[in-house]
Amino acid sequence: MYVFIHGDRLLSELQEEFQASYPYLKMSFLWKRGHGDQSANLSEDQEPFIRLSEISGKQSHGFIIMEDDTRLDYLVKLFQSDFGISVHFFHFTNAGWVSASNIKVATLGELNEQGRICFHRIHNISAKPDNLL
Repeated sequence: MYVFIHGDRLLSELQEEFQASYPYLKMSFLWKRGHGDQSANLSEDQEPFIRLSEISGKQSHGFIIMEDDTRLDYLVKLFQSDFGISVHFFHFTNAGWVSASNIKVATLGELNEQGRICFHRIHNISAKPDNLL
């Protein structure tokens, strides 16, 4: 999957595009508050209305290739180094949506498959992960 990055894109567009390919993973964005190093997750009600240019530390345009064998730690570094965007990933587990930031060597495909298995163990096969929020 090619994810096109440019300042006019809404964060919600990137999230929807990502979750269409990886329904058992979520991507959220971090932003700096004022001066200093404090970062915070944008709340879900803020994200749909914010453009990448508002949180990016750079004015870069380009694309990121995300495939099943892409490692999460690689994506986090790539978003930060190439586009100045701090991104955070979550994956679905038996405990619900859990941060994947401590999982260094996992790939998108592996975590998505683990999430699918957990989801189907907990819920009936016709339910969707969005219904769990």
